[in-house]
Amino acid sequence: NLLEHYLTPLIGILLFIFVYPRKEWKFKTTSEVFYVAIAYIALTFIKGAITHRYPYGFMDVVQYGYIKVLITTVFILIFAWILGLIFFGIDKVLPAKK
Repeated sequence: NLLEHYLTPLIGILLFIFVYPRKEWKFKTTSEVFYVAIAYIALTFIKGAITHRYPYGFMDVVQYGYIKVLITTVFILIFAWILGLIFFGIDKVLPAKK
């Protein structure tokens, strides 16, 4: 949990700042990166419908119902997209690497 939710995002930010090439992000990439996340969410709902177990409490449709869980999930995806837009903007502002 510590590695997945705290260290990995921090390492990703540091890699973005210090290692990744500049000026290669495209606007459409800010939404394309969600294909895997949306597939994961769909598979989680399918598996949860069968097993009644969910990897995160906020995805527990047994406890909260599909409408609340879908609304929460959409808000999380929107927040993540906004973060992607911020990284896109930072990539455009930072000088290109030599």
